[in-house]
Amino acid sequence: MDWSFPQVAYEFPEKRQLCENCKRPSKVCFCDVIPEEKLDHSTTVCILQHPAEASTAFCTTPFLQSCLQHVQVVSKLPPEWKLLQEQDLVLFPSDTSTPVENISRGKYRLFVIDGTWSSAKKIYKKHEHFQQRRNVFLSRRDNIPLFLLRKPPSNIVNAYCTAEAVATALYWLEQDEAKGSKIYHTIRNCIRKFCEKQMQYISKDSVRHRRQNQGYIEQLYEQWQS
Repeated sequence: MDWSFPQVAYEFPEKRQLCENCKRPSKVCFCDVIPEEKLDHSTTVCILQHPAEASTAFCTTPFLQSCLQHVQVVSKLPPEWKLLQEQDLVLFPSDTSTPVENISRGKYRLFVIDGTWSSAKKIYKKHEHFQQRRNVFLSRRDNIPLFLLRKPPSNIVNAYCTAEAVATALYWLEQDEAKGSKIYHTIRNCIRKFCEKQMQYISKDSVRHRRQNQGYIEQLYEQWQS
């Protein structure tokens, strides 16, 4: 009995080419928008990243890692992060948090939780080390959020992504005011140019921001799409 089967030619879709440096698809690589040399700064940024966030296509932590010298990203709290220091700050809008612009400039360890808003709240409640430190929040949000590629929390107006939130915090905290301003504008410029590239491949009909939500801003996408 002949058990031979006819040969069938299968065609598999060609994999997208990825940039070796930023690991993004070549069409939306952001290497050309980051500074040639990482910016120096007095505040160390310590990011506790939710495990799911690392594999998210539109995670903004890589902007901070590419632009700043002193950024540490972990998915599990290392022992040294559990030791409280006087100059520790946590960027989180808790009931006891202080507007970041009211904190004097200096050298800090700024702890940040990177994840969706719901996962960030769970992580904050889980780790008492965050609750025991001074908490700060962004009370002044003078600019429309630049990163529009992910759905914002429905109960927060002008919600910033992780990179833009950190950039805004450093604007107020940096010991050298000029450096703080440079960091702020550099990171925002990276986000702006990255979004300009990405929005070329996104239909207006597929945008995730819902008009009925509290945080929606009229003409939000007109800055990217004509």
